[in-house]
Amino acid sequence: MKFLYLDQNHWSKIERVYYKLEEDPTISNILSLLQALIEEDRIKLIIDMNRQWETSQRDDHESRRRITDLMLQLSKGYYVIPCFFLEEEEIKNYFYKKMGLGENNILDFAISDDVGYLLGGRPSFKSNSEDKEKLKKANKLINEYISRPEFIIEQFNKFSRIDEDARGRYIIAAENARRPLREMITNRQRKKYQQELDFRVLLNKIMKTFHLTEDDSEIISEEKKLGYLLMIKRYIPKTFSRHNNKVNFMKQFPLFYTHTTLVNARDRNLKRKILPGDNIDIVSYVVSIVYFDYLAGEKYFINLAKQEKLDQEFGCNLFNKLEDLEPYLNSL
Repeated sequence: MKFLYLDQNHWSKIERVYYKLEEDPTISNILSLLQALIEEDRIKLIIDMNRQWETSQRDDHESRRRITDLMLQLSKGYYVIPCFFLEEEEIKNYFYKKMGLGENNILDFAISDDVGYLLGGRPSFKSNSEDKEKLKKANKLINEYISRPEFIIEQFNKFSRIDEDARGRYIIAAENARRPLREMITNRQRKKYQQELDFRVLLNKIMKTFHLTEDDSEIISEEKKLGYLLMIKRYIPKTFSRHNNKVNFMKQFPLFYTHTTLVNARDRNLKRKILPGDNIDIVSYVVSIVYFDYLAGEKYFINLAKQEKLDQEFGCNLFNKLEDLEPYLNSL
């Protein structure tokens, strides 16, 4: 089974050909190949909450309806959860491997036809009421409701205005974060500075995974806390002799490494302004680059991923032109 992720601009090309709004023999052949391969269970075309969000930004209701129907049809309702929900599993896998235990298959966590993967979680009621059965019934009813096909379709179809204030705050925060880079002379200095910061962030994420940070250290017993600390001390070197050793250590956590690598490469391009859609593109591509076979995405970030050799690192075929996917589909 192969896994494929398409960015919105590529979905739009397929949509226009599928509904005969324009003619393009190459895209038409790609669509036919995809339909056949999907029916034969040889490829899965996966969508996510970012596809849902970008679809909901379309002003034209008919256009939203068309692409929604096509996305849900070709994906068969399979969604991929955002990378941040999977980082803890990768951290645990690192220690499982070190201890000679069986690692979890991240794809088992990453992809599902459960609507919670599209919405970023399932809602639930909480109450101090002693009537636990009533609460259980209420939660069952709300989850049955959101699992209905009509509800899922509505999430794509309803028009959602862009929050310009939130986009503005994101740009300001991202530009502020790369301000120190402007004071450095060489790109090598910038890259090393970014990776040193990322290394510290990763160590904090590891501590947080095992509830060892100040915020949540009371969650576990002292015995467990001591056990986790000993495990971390044993399997994470206290010091790294070279900077490259830190980078190689971060590569043991592919989702974290891929996300930070894309953000860092973007930030080092000081002549390019940070755009509101950057975050969506980066987050959309992380799981795909690490665990999928094919990704057709936005030209700028596909080129960045290739420049940073992420395709070679994880074996994902990256395309900025949908047409380049055709020979790969023909070979399946």
